[in-house]
Amino acid sequence: MPSRIQVRRDIAANWTSANPVLASGEIGYETDAKKCKFGDGVSVWAELPYAVEASFTLEEKARLASIEPGAQPNAVASVYGRTGLVTAQTGDYTADEITETATRKVMTADERSKLAAMEPGAQVNIVTAVHGRTGAVIAQTGDYTADQIAETATRKVMTADERGKLAAIEPGAQVNAVTAVHGRTGAVIAQTGDYTADQIAETATRKVMTADERTKLTTVQMNAQSNPIRVSSAEKTAGTSATVRGFAPVDVKDVVAVHAPVTSVAGKTGAVSLQKGDIGLGSVSNDAQVRADLTYATKVAPAAGDKLLIKDQSDGQPKLADWASLPTGPAPATAAEKAAGVLAELRSFSPLDIREMVAVHAPVTSFNGRTGILSPQNNDYTADQITETTTRKMMTAEERAKLAAIDAGASAEQELAEIAAPYSELTAKLAKTLTGVKAVVLNPAHKQCVVKNGGSEPVVVVAPEGVTATGTVLNGSNCVDFSRSVHGLPGSFQKFVCSFHASVDQPRTDGTDHAQMIVSSFVALGATFELALLGVHPAPKVFQVFGRTAAGTVVVDHRSVDLPPSFTFGVLHHFLIACDLTVPVVQLAIDGQVIAWRPIGYTPILRQNEQIEMTTANLRIGGRSTTSSVNHLGHVEQFFLAFDRYLDISVPNNVQKFWNGGAVNLGYNGWRPFGTPPALFLNGSDVDFRINKARATNDPGTITGTLGAPTLLPTGTSPAQTIEGLGPTYLLAAQTKQQFVKIAGSSRYEVL
Repeated sequence: MPSRIQVRRDIAANWTSANPVLASGEIGYETDAKKCKFGDGVSVWAELPYAVEASFTLEEKARLASIEPGAQPNAVASVYGRTGLVTAQTGDYTADEITETATRKVMTADERSKLAAMEPGAQVNIVTAVHGRTGAVIAQTGDYTADQIAETATRKVMTADERGKLAAIEPGAQVNAVTAVHGRTGAVIAQTGDYTADQIAETATRKVMTADERTKLTTVQMNAQSNPIRVSSAEKTAGTSATVRGFAPVDVKDVVAVHAPVTSVAGKTGAVSLQKGDIGLGSVSNDAQVRADLTYATKVAPAAGDKLLIKDQSDGQPKLADWASLPTGPAPATAAEKAAGVLAELRSFSPLDIREMVAVHAPVTSFNGRTGILSPQNNDYTADQITETTTRKMMTAEERAKLAAIDAGASAEQELAEIAAPYSELTAKLAKTLTGVKAVVLNPAHKQCVVKNGGSEPVVVVAPEGVTATGTVLNGSNCVDFSRSVHGLPGSFQKFVCSFHASVDQPRTDGTDHAQMIVSSFVALGATFELALLGVHPAPKVFQVFGRTAAGTVVVDHRSVDLPPSFTFGVLHHFLIACDLTVPVVQLAIDGQVIAWRPIGYTPILRQNEQIEMTTANLRIGGRSTTSSVNHLGHVEQFFLAFDRYLDISVPNNVQKFWNGGAVNLGYNGWRPFGTPPALFLNGSDVDFRINKARATNDPGTITGTLGAPTLLPTGTSPAQTIEGLGPTYLLAAQTKQQFVKIAGSSRYEVL
């Protein structure tokens, strides 16, 4: 049987790992590299050369060892002093040493500046600038002149003449061929003299008065009755109509001529008294019947059947007429009718009758010396002559003085606040006893008590709760969410004012961006409102105000300059932020000092008249609404956030509403700075920090994690005294109590 000889064999890695000593002449074969070595009985595997290398000198072997596997022949011995598998490093080449290709170019300094000025996502545009402006260019007044605007069939550029003509047209004017009315244009209002009476066309019911008619009208007394229709010729001749008619003097003369034709008797007129010689016997009728019918005694009230001797005009002879057939006028008014003044039938009146009725039914002959149609005048009555009612009262001199001291439009609450203002610190005044207290007024809206002491004693104001600013400590994993629907937080806004005390108690441990989120409603690339501290690990360097629309448009992105050196770990600072996009303006004050915004290093954004929008269900305090990676690490206290409000915090008095060298009393529900509570007011310790005291129902937020009790408190705030319960009970500085009792039928209290 033939013999088989096998040499020692293994892969190269195992040979290197074992590194054995081969016996003299013993062969070691690398199965993967297809190379072998011959042992010398002394050297380990790593020291033995490969059998193929036996013909190389030591220098050649050293050079060969320095060549990387797969290396191509090259005359370069090193690259920038580096040999072996050389990797490119910064500084190997300058831009001038790089050769450009058709598709790859080296950027020039000018091109870098140009690129830096472009907004992220900007589109390629051959326009390098618009009116000298670059970046996100917004149209401005003066970008184009009217001559540069091309007209279309439906859009025209107005000429100066057209503008002048349009300016003269009132809003809503209709197309009209009339260019002016009596030389006037625009909304013409009728004026005296626009038309003469001759230019007015009469209608069937409207007439223009003539001069004669005006003269006639001036002679008519006020409230005169219409004259009856003038008597006709037929009525004058007949003398039988009982209808009232109007008579002119000539009409009366005509009637007298017909029905009383005698103009004189025996040549006499007027109240004729005949004498014996006035009538001759030839003029006397010898009519026995007449003589028989006539009586000569005087009869004051003729009655029916009585006869009256008359002269018949037809023949000039005396005739008898029946008294009842003669026409009569209205009966005289009786005394009862004149006194009652209610009869609607016609009566005859003498001047005496008229005087008697006026005395009864119009006893006032003048009013304050005035007659005719009177109108009320000042001083007709004095205040003492006016009778008060249950709802209408006359003001006394003291009440007038008190009213004069109240500002126009002030409410009872405002007046109370003004009274209380000088004593809001309470200091030593609280130590006074309540001896001589006259009245206590409660303000239910603000839960204040104003004690008015007797004599010259001062007014003392008592607040319902401790005004010491307090809050919670956040450890990076806890925060509070406030439902926008429950707490009435807006979906969009242009203005806000935010005040709070905060500290950064520890650095982030991730060693990267030191983001400390205070307020957040965040949607990636969508509606966002955030207030945050930013900066490189370990301490934050700047404060950021950030807002976007639902479409993702950034409307405000302002970052402050580096925070003051005093901003260090474990120190409470007061932050006051105010924003108004209608201006637009955004401001920041830290510890009462206005902080400037960073002018370089990023592109600040502030878009006028845009809206900051929130679409998240909750607004988070102490972290970003979508993650806990940027939660705040430190204290947040006395948090105040009002939407649709703005105040200029460059004005010291405005800053002092929130910070006067220390924390101030913002009111039990945050009402003091603006007179009404904000959207959010958080001023409770640890777990109570979740209570929104701005809402009458004290709605809570939702806590993530556990809120810790604060270990830091702002300086400058003195605890206020309290009114306990609904009683109320007045708590003195010396911890002694004084009970009040309500006065019946009023809202005032007296000392019990």
